[in-house]
Amino acid sequence: MATQTTYYEFNKPEGTDLVNPLVDTNPNWDLLDADLHDFNLRSIANCNEIVTLGVHAISRLDTTSKFLKWIATANFTAGDTFTVDGLVVAASTPAGASLQTNAYVTGSVVLACLNADNSAMTIYVSGTTVADDSNRLGGELPSYYGTASDVSDNASDITNLQNQVGNTSIVGIGDGTDTGAISFLNGFIPTYTGRTLAYEKQNSIVNEDVTFTTSGLYRILVSSLSGTSILVQWRLSNGDALCSADGTNNRSSEIVIPIKAGTVLKAFSDGTNNIAIRAYLLA
Repeated sequence: MATQTTYYEFNKPEGTDLVNPLVDTNPNWDLLDADLHDFNLRSIANCNEIVTLGVHAISRLDTTSKFLKWIATANFTAGDTFTVDGLVVAASTPAGASLQTNAYVTGSVVLACLNADNSAMTIYVSGTTVADDSNRLGGELPSYYGTASDVSDNASDITNLQNQVGNTSIVGIGDGTDTGAISFLNGFIPTYTGRTLAYEKQNSIVNEDVTFTTSGLYRILVSSLSGTSILVQWRLSNGDALCSADGTNNRSSEIVIPIKAGTVLKAFSDGTNNIAIRAYLLA
């Protein structure tokens, strides 16, 4: 007596049965055909990709498969389109968003799924990040690293710093290093304590006689902000400059001199912005 297989229920005649192929075996082929077709629909089909002028043409090796896989032959760029077996399909991410630039890149394994009527396709990428590590360097994306313009800016900063520092050798000063030379030169700067401000003018035009009423050691100084080209000076009564700044070649100047009570010096400037004239009595 004929029986059926356990899972697919194919007819299975026994040796003593009278077999009619139209009734006993042909239904098996119909069942097998349907099951294999369903298997194809659920399986992942290998595909080829050809990219031309922003169109990603996908061709299936099995044209019945809904699940597709291919090796990317070009980077995806936002705005690119797709065809599958020659038919235009709309592509989106699992979230329904449009694919962005580098949603997948050359060499990536791309997985996708067609809808029921093959008019739309879901591509399994986030839509905003690189599909794999193929365009990473040291585990970081390109945005992590500096660009050519960054390097150019740094080079410009270094050049400006070099111009300000100059190229005069300091080998003979202190131990020859920047910090050593500064420390050595600082040893020649006297330490002033107990300073008393005797005179000050800031940001105003001055051309006046200053009478010093106390004898002592004075530190007199002038300053003019870089780029202002304003002349600032302490002058003797005859007009000779004791110290001078002009904001171009010399931004500040100072001297320490003994001054007797009753001495008259002239405080002078020819501008008002970012200048200072001071005198300190040093104990």
